[in-house]
Amino acid sequence: MALPPSTQHSNPHMTPKRNKFWWRTIGRALSTLLSRSSYSEERRAEYDSFFQTSVAPLLGPTPDEYSSSPVSFMCDDHTPVEIGWVFKSTGETSVQYAFDALSSTDGTPFSPERNLLTLQSLAIAGQCQGFDMTWTRKCTKSLLWPSKSLPQDLQRVSQFFIGVDLARAGMGLKAYFIPKVRSQVTLQSSMDILTATIKDLGMDLPWSKATSYFSTLPAEYNVEPVLAAVDCVPDAQNRFKVYVRTQATHLSALCDMLTLGGQLQGPAIDATLAKLRELWCALFGPISDETSAEHIESNAGPTGFLFYYEMALGNSLPIPKIYIPAARFLKNDGHVAEVVSQFVGSTYHDDVERLFPHRKIESRSGIQSHITLAAKKGACQISSYLNPEAFSQDS
Repeated sequence: MALPPSTQHSNPHMTPKRNKFWWRTIGRALSTLLSRSSYSEERRAEYDSFFQTSVAPLLGPTPDEYSSSPVSFMCDDHTPVEIGWVFKSTGETSVQYAFDALSSTDGTPFSPERNLLTLQSLAIAGQCQGFDMTWTRKCTKSLLWPSKSLPQDLQRVSQFFIGVDLARAGMGLKAYFIPKVRSQVTLQSSMDILTATIKDLGMDLPWSKATSYFSTLPAEYNVEPVLAAVDCVPDAQNRFKVYVRTQATHLSALCDMLTLGGQLQGPAIDATLAKLRELWCALFGPISDETSAEHIESNAGPTGFLFYYEMALGNSLPIPKIYIPAARFLKNDGHVAEVVSQFVGSTYHDDVERLFPHRKIESRSGIQSHITLAAKKGACQISSYLNPEAFSQDS
């Protein structure tokens, strides 16, 4: 598949070599996913061009251009882009991705201030309707720390990344915030920092349901918020998502966290719990609900499982989503893809092989970073989050 047209860049650091590298390792896979998800040719061409002209120049150097270790946290191998493939309960699929905006000279993360300017530029380039940064600005102020006043050892730590929703009706942008740096500088816990922000945005009621439940959990579960996200839309339409990591790795605890100890109920929750049990058995085999999934020691990255709790103005309860870290708990992508095919369609395994032909997917895990289940619109929505492995390609 050739490069999309109109990929000339004003950025002098976006060399032909980089242009080809990002298209070969990421852009081509995105374009193929759009085609497999039945996007129109016009929309696909628009999104291909946006990635190559507006996003690729923000991804920093290629792996062999780094003079020191790459710092992007987006994927375990430091690839600065993660792709999401969403399988809706209606049968429709959609595509999204998130990326770490990095200096074109040395690959250091953009400052919070520069990320805000970048979001504005992307909204113009992507013709994002209803684009609004009110919550994004508030969260930048309360969750992040200005780069100019950071100590040297924190200058290369990411605080922010950008999400791109490739909807059929048009593009949407999201902002993601990592409060760890602010926590280290201020000596406040990430939980306290996030709770204050959520209260300021008017969603302390649904969040209190979560925090009151977390306070009852055993200390060894080590529940810690690690990330927050908002949409770049007006307040009334916005969502605030808190991503929480836990060291609990047995099914009964994960089911309990999905429901916040039984506080979350209804058809969508029931469907998600049922799918979680079914998927768990298919992925991990016949282990008891009280047996912990075994982390693969050789696989990099944080241990434990991830949840998010999505809140919106006027809603008294959050919406949950569980992230199963396939890359860290399962031995190879072939097995994961075979299992997921049983839930989202028989072609999924072959699609993963075609999308990432740089290695045999049975050789190890890593491409499918997370398989997620969310309680959405009365049903369970499954998504696959994909690491293109641009920084660890075996070929």
